[in-house]
Amino acid sequence: MSMDTRAPSPFAPQPARSNAPAGYSQAAAAAAYGQGYGTPGYDPAYPATPAFAGGTSDAEIVEAKKTHSRGTWIYLVGWIAIAVSLPLMFASIGLAISNGSLGSTAQALLLTGLGMLAAGMAVRGAGFSLMMKADFTVRAHAWLGQR
Repeated sequence: MSMDTRAPSPFAPQPARSNAPAGYSQAAAAAAYGQGYGTPGYDPAYPATPAFAGGTSDAEIVEAKKTHSRGTWIYLVGWIAIAVSLPLMFASIGLAISNGSLGSTAQALLLTGLGMLAAGMAVRGAGFSLMMKADFTVRAHAWLGQR
């Protein structure tokens, strides 16, 4: 079965060429697909068994899930700090524009907002790092089995 019989093409078929090799004919292509796939390159008497068979109750997996949970909460706190910092910076810019200069209140708000933004990004990075550590542990355990 060729692609043209499943979904008809809106384009005209290509004209046959007299100098094309025999393997490129439509009859040869249809016969090749009709034969199916070849035999696999491994002996089916030795099936591949997965390396991980301990389930999710294994001690290493449970610890990784706890680490991932802690990382998620730390990541969330980082995003909350970033979300709080943005209105502070916008308020400082608004005060500076309304006063015509960067006064002490506007400067304090701006520096507080920038500090919270930097702290939020750092905390978010630490939480993401914990989550990726747990993810790597689970994947390595799934591929390699218990240590």
